[in-house]
Amino acid sequence: MNEYLIPKIPVPLVCHTVQGESIPGEIFLDMILTEGYSIDQVLEFFNARLPFFPIRTASMPRPILLRKNSVVRVDIPQLSASFAERTSGFAISREATITMETLGPVRGTFVLDLPQEYTRILDLINLDPVFFPAMIQENFVILNAHHIYKIEE
Repeated sequence: MNEYLIPKIPVPLVCHTVQGESIPGEIFLDMILTEGYSIDQVLEFFNARLPFFPIRTASMPRPILLRKNSVVRVDIPQLSASFAERTSGFAISREATITMETLGPVRGTFVLDLPQEYTRILDLINLDPVFFPAMIQENFVILNAHHIYKIEE
């Protein structure tokens, strides 16, 4: 084994694209925890400035490269319990119906883990990060703010 390789951990997910595709696969995060991965690591991965990311799928022998701005939503059900724990603290939760490209309207819960003066969904989606977390039908998802065209609180 190469001593210069950074250990990685696979994260199973499903990427939904503007083209209407659902791509199940795995991304790989740097292993910084002794076990598993965190919501913050996943958000940092998707909000990094690099325009493409590799995703390993069962249908392809090698990972494919997917453009981040083509991703509308990312489903990561394994993080649902972690997100539920995060929402039970001091963060403010807001429910809304989100209408997105290719996915239509869905009801979701947003967590406003922001400074006290920011208490609206508008504050969350106008922040610099493009991808932000939500719960949709009891599943943890990451949404691309660029593909949301209507939110009804």
